Amino acid sequence: MKPTLIGIFFLSTLALSLSCLARDEPTFFVTELDVGTSPSMSSEMGDLDGDGDLDVLIIRKLRPAAIFLNDGFGAFLLSDQPLPSLHLTDAGIADLDGDGNLDIVLIQYGGPNLVLLNVGRGRFPTIHQEIGSGPSMGVEIGDLDSDGDCDLFIVDYEGAVTLWFNDGMGHFEASTQEFESANNRKFALGDLDNDGDLDAVVPRDFSESSVVLLNDGTGRFDVSDSGLQTSGANGINASLGDIDGDGDLDLLHNCHGCADTLWINDGSGRFTDSGQLLSTGWSYDSAFADLDLDGDLDILIANSNIQDQVWLNDGTGVFAQAETTPRQRGSTTLVVGDFDADGDVDAFFAAYSAREIVWLNDTKAAPE
Repeated sequence: MKPTLIGIFFLSTLALSLSCLARDEPTFFVTELDVGTSPSMSSEMGDLDGDGDLDVLIIRKLRPAAIFLNDGFGAFLLSDQPLPSLHLTDAGIADLDGDGNLDIVLIQYGGPNLVLLNVGRGRFPTIHQEIGSGPSMGVEIGDLDSDGDCDLFIVDYEGAVTLWFNDGMGHFEASTQEFESANNRKFALGDLDNDGDLDAVVPRDFSESSVVLLNDGTGRFDVSDSGLQTSGANGINASLGDIDGDGDLDLLHNCHGCADTLWINDGSGRFTDSGQLLSTGWSYDSAFADLDLDGDLDILIANSNIQDQVWLNDGTGVFAQAETTPRQRGSTTLVVGDFDADGDVDAFFAAYSAREIVWLNDTKAAPE
């Protein structure tokens, strides 16, 4: 379907190079999408229309989900593809039926979750399957049982963690294994113990510390003695990345009303608090990416009540906050990727009561 052009205008150019830092800050061009405001809950990224660039799916509270199609240069068009308007909370993007197109899973609080299959060019004509009954809050997609297709890991706010196994054609059956883990929100999948399969770390909001679930390779998960027992309550998001360059996945634990914390993995899925305290806002989302092109992973944090933040890595896993910020407050979700195909990492931010913004990275790699 032909997308509708959105008016996009430049707000400002951020080009900061501060002598007080040991390294230059990344440089970004900021654009705002003129599509009004709506409460954005979550975002995902992928080439939905098959044209070779990265598009963005935004989940909006009590409004239809929105697909923003990329023109290949980081300018986004709002697709006129209709999507369900429900009490949506999260989404996942992956090729669920093995046809080469990226499909969508929509998660909702007040009813069944929805599987939408892409028939090509970003078109989703029907609901393929309804799964679960909610109230669901989050989904991650990955090959949980090592059979070569994409399965679903879904968390409910009131307690249950449910696995849904794919038959290879995009139809899902629930696992008999469930976990009770109260007040779940966003979480992360990754190989935490370096055994070749996907594990999970699940923060718990207004509750206890985060939980690590280790996979035996068949899609059966067991609660691990992860060391996160002291991670604290109010966990609302987790991001994984190798921040210290030792080959395993470390953890950024986001929370609200307390400082975000970084946890170092020993390679077996056991974590130690690094002692670093990051954002103290309501950190609804975060991402690891090499923003300044120095070869290590930096951090972007979306804050709803204070300014969004960039934290730069010194290469050893020690972070310093940059002065660069995409927005003064209000962001609830973000995705990162090379939206303009220039070889660096850009960012797309959405908010609860402000417009979507695109951060195009113009950082130049340091000479060798």
